[in-house]
Amino acid sequence: MKLCAVEAIVAYPRDGGGHGIPLVQVHTDQGLTGWGEAQASRVPEAVCDIVRDLLNPALRNRTFHGSREEIEAAWDYLYGIIRTEAENGGFADIAIGAVDMALWDLAGKAQNRAVHQIVDGAAAPTEVEAFVELPCTDSTALARSVQAMVGAGLDTFEIAFDSSTAELLAALDFVERTLAEKGRVAVNGLWRLGPALDFGLQRQIDGRAPLWLANPLPPEDPFAHSRLAKGMCTPVALGEAYHTHYELAPFFREMAVGVLQPDLGRCGFTEALRMAEMARSHSIPVVVRVGESLGPQLAAALQFAAAAPGRRVEYQPGRVKMANRALATPIELSEGRYQVPNGPGLGIRIDEPEIHLMEREFA
Repeated sequence: MKLCAVEAIVAYPRDGGGHGIPLVQVHTDQGLTGWGEAQASRVPEAVCDIVRDLLNPALRNRTFHGSREEIEAAWDYLYGIIRTEAENGGFADIAIGAVDMALWDLAGKAQNRAVHQIVDGAAAPTEVEAFVELPCTDSTALARSVQAMVGAGLDTFEIAFDSSTAELLAALDFVERTLAEKGRVAVNGLWRLGPALDFGLQRQIDGRAPLWLANPLPPEDPFAHSRLAKGMCTPVALGEAYHTHYELAPFFREMAVGVLQPDLGRCGFTEALRMAEMARSHSIPVVVRVGESLGPQLAAALQFAAAAPGRRVEYQPGRVKMANRALATPIELSEGRYQVPNGPGLGIRIDEPEIHLMEREFA
């Protein structure tokens, strides 16, 4: 079959705070459609323009049978086109990732197999573990959130460093006490710790033995991350800020990565697999980030996690609710575990009338 069109639209979910989400559709001459999604809610039109003006003409009339090799070759081809235009990085790579995600969905539909079955060729887990990110907040609100999540079977939490140092450490201590021996706590530094990390704070975080310290420093500097990783017992978690394995390679070379955390809304499926191969070669676990989604990105994260080492995916109730509003069959969480969608491709069915309603009413 042949690829006959690559389309991109922006949907504005009611509970998205006015942000738009770029959605990509790849159509074939045999009537199949693959869906992809990008993480670019502030300027979604930028991704859509790149898809329509550069990537659609490049893929139109390309023969496609749905193999992994074809998809990887398509990613390399598109990346080369962007390189020729001197625009690699940022929104261009995000756009390629969204098209790549749609091609994986299309491949699964062509083969009548879930994406994770194409990746590993075997029966993969039907569920993957979830972890929850919580803000630094007052103890009453934090206790309410943790108790509700524990009651739903969740046992892994991540505290976001979105307030003061004192509040971060207090939140870590509070959640540890609340969980006792029933769970683990991690930290998301949100790139706020700075290149000259305060060694006192480093020791205080390390002394609490969190599961990981994610995004501690500005993401451009592999050497600073290497110094930090070598000076702490806590694993440094990196990945969500990067679009390609090329960007992450220096961090692996400098032994700065202790946990890989790709965001498929930024890198797509093929690059997430390539990053995971690098992680596997260093015996590094994989934990998957998920941003705002109308279904494809969340489903892709679950398909990826089912085939990657680590098998843990970020869970934010509001984002899952947003995604399920756009899906004909909801993505479910039971006893702290996501159920991996088992239909062809990404395993989901998009509620297209709902998507187009978002496009019309909120654009």
